[in-house]
Amino acid sequence: MNKWMATGALGLLGVAVAGPMATGLFAEKKIEQLVATLNKQSQLEARLVSYDRGYLESAIEVDLIPLFPNASSETMRLNVHLSHGISSVQGEVKLNAPESMMDDRDFQQAFQGRPLIQAEIKGGLFTGIEVAATTPDISFQDEASVVSVSPLDFRLSLPVSLKAMDAVMVWQGMKIDLGDEKIHVGAVKLTQVAERITKHIWDGEATLSLSGLLLNADGTHFELDDMMMSSVTAQSGDDRIDSGWDLSVKRVNLEGREFVNQALNFAFKNIAMKEFDALLASVSLLDSVSDSEDPAVQAEQAEKRFQDVQLAGTALMKRGIVVETSLRSETPEGLMSGNASLIQPPQENADTSPLVTHTQGAFGLSVPARLIMWLPNGEQQIAALIEQNLMVQEGQMLKAEARLADSIITLNGQQIPVPPLF
Repeated sequence: MNKWMATGALGLLGVAVAGPMATGLFAEKKIEQLVATLNKQSQLEARLVSYDRGYLESAIEVDLIPLFPNASSETMRLNVHLSHGISSVQGEVKLNAPESMMDDRDFQQAFQGRPLIQAEIKGGLFTGIEVAATTPDISFQDEASVVSVSPLDFRLSLPVSLKAMDAVMVWQGMKIDLGDEKIHVGAVKLTQVAERITKHIWDGEATLSLSGLLLNADGTHFELDDMMMSSVTAQSGDDRIDSGWDLSVKRVNLEGREFVNQALNFAFKNIAMKEFDALLASVSLLDSVSDSEDPAVQAEQAEKRFQDVQLAGTALMKRGIVVETSLRSETPEGLMSGNASLIQPPQENADTSPLVTHTQGAFGLSVPARLIMWLPNGEQQIAALIEQNLMVQEGQMLKAEARLADSIITLNGQQIPVPPLF
């Protein structure tokens, strides 16, 4: 018995001794994978500057260089300090501003030596990953301006499989007053709970809310109150999903004109998951960087990617899909409303007829004529819409109705053949 107890004790001691080293190696591999993943897309370049891995802790430095249009190409330094346990890792992450910004006097006053983002990470071989990040509060004032920016808090939970996520972002907003010019952003909250069901498809729910927005600059006055956006993606069958989002805004004031109770809805129904995943995979490659420096080869590869997207989109439509949308807005001139639907029935693989020969659709729009009159050259725009039969006038309203069936669009009573594009 004592022999087995001694053997077990030695085994536990081995785990305790080797555990921190194993978790350190695991963390290093994850950092290397993260850098490689960042470099696969074209908006950011990541460079692993150093990785000093010790027995119980590691220090990592990564340089990040923005590459997207109009972005500064200056380098930001990401500093990571990790502590290794037997099966877990804890760390602190700091994203620092470029040196040129850190030398700026106004920047120094606003940030007071604090990083752009600071985060704490907890993770383990069996427990998943927890991330808690925050930005500093910023307060700046001089004779001509007042700037106040609230901290942004972000929380993220990922399981070991990395096939699900639970995220929350909360920001109390900011105020920028530059004399008569003002920018005020109210409280913002983002939530998302999702689970991966294919390589590129996640089901779940997300919400985004904004309590208010005020913009008074360059002669423009704009106000917005209570914006809410929500989206839901859920499986509706063994190989089908439904996905949609709703947007509502309680009030918009544009140059003293009040627009209230705005609503916009969009829904995709009965989407074939396999074909949709293939389409998303094709789209994800559009931004990939070509391996060749030859412009002709790059152009050929880009054309091939667009063809792949078209083929994947056609394959998705042949499996059948339903698209529905609606809008509503109470304008100063009256109610504006509209709706549209598109039904693409499933086709057999042997059916090579153009997609549009099977497509059915409907569209309706009602707009107060005085609303268009408010726009620049409004009277001429109304005349052109009526002359081209795009809309018809009924009293104070401009209306449009359309139907699609048998490859023919009937718009306000006029039939328009649809060419077989696909």
